[in-house]
Amino acid sequence: MTESAIQTVPAGEGPSPNGSTSRQARLAAAVANLRTRRQIPLERWLFIAGAVMLPLGVAFILLAWYGAAHKPLIIQQFPYLLSGGILGLGLMFAGGFLYFGYWVTRLVQENRRHTDQLLDALGRLEGRLGEAPDATPSGNGTLVATATGTMLHRPDCPVVVGRQGLRKVKPDAKGFAPCKICEPLAAPTK
Repeated sequence: MTESAIQTVPAGEGPSPNGSTSRQARLAAAVANLRTRRQIPLERWLFIAGAVMLPLGVAFILLAWYGAAHKPLIIQQFPYLLSGGILGLGLMFAGGFLYFGYWVTRLVQENRRHTDQLLDALGRLEGRLGEAPDATPSGNGTLVATATGTMLHRPDCPVVVGRQGLRKVKPDAKGFAPCKICEPLAAPTK
């Protein structure tokens, strides 16, 4: 710890008679100045490993080709092909799979972000529809009934307009009959 981190005391806090407050303040300031180690996310590791393995594989294949091309006998070319060529192919395939894993991880994250945005938008729409029951006067919308009544009414029905103590009722609620005036369960007319 540096001395500047230890001597930093927040404004308005002086030493107490026993010194505990100032020690706590110095400790809090020192801990706030400590650096934390950031973790590299998995998709970043996939990207880095793929970025290293693919060109390294190509380099091994080129080195194997160069070594084998300058040997006159086939028996002398085999070590180059086995060590450089097969290792290079393996590195290229592994790097390609890691790049593919990185790409799939990014697609999944983007899909989750879009799903969260869609759910937020649906929640906002649902909240707005729930706040305004008279916005959907059709039979599929919110219906009302009087406090003790057993008849379903649209919110704009002349029987219930202006009445106090109305309750919201779902169209498929049991024990309720539709009003003959507003016909809440009838298909809407355009």
